[in-house]
Amino acid sequence: MFGLVGLSTETGAAVISAIAAVASAAYSWRSNRMARRALDLAEQDHQERHSGLSAYLIEAAFWEDANSHRVVGFACTLTNTANAPTSVVRADLHMHVFDQAGNASELILSPSESQEPVAGALASLRLPLILKERESTSGWIIYAVPDRVVKNMTTERYELVFLTPTSDKATIESFLLMKIQNGRRQNQSL
Repeated sequence: MFGLVGLSTETGAAVISAIAAVASAAYSWRSNRMARRALDLAEQDHQERHSGLSAYLIEAAFWEDANSHRVVGFACTLTNTANAPTSVVRADLHMHVFDQAGNASELILSPSESQEPVAGALASLRLPLILKERESTSGWIIYAVPDRVVKNMTTERYELVFLTPTSDKATIESFLLMKIQNGRRQNQSL
């Protein structure tokens, strides 16, 4: 058969093998490109489904409750930026404080379920907070500050950290809090 085109049998077999190798390489390159595109799409879909949580501070305030204990509250908006539902399971307040000797400390508080907001139209946010895909909700997160901190320490900043079950987190920082007295906002800040 190869004799008709002037090639020996060995040369013809080598030519056919070379053509098959080039075709196989082209097919594998094409398959690799398609697999890469499929992986990119899967990663993009995963990112959209689990893109996380965002938080926005509306207002930060402090007041004294009926027992003259310091309460701090943060009115905020939480948004699920993902295409899948998520929940907020923790909302810790990290208070960065200094004692009278100037030593820095970090105090971590959990939300107070017994405190209610004293101002504004927003209600308290209760944890766990379930957010549907692309959903936002707003409300107050309130913390009771221990008396020893109020009397003996100076607060540098407040850091509110929201956590989801998948360890996504959103953080809000505040350096000043507005004072609320008798249900009315004051110009004094802390």
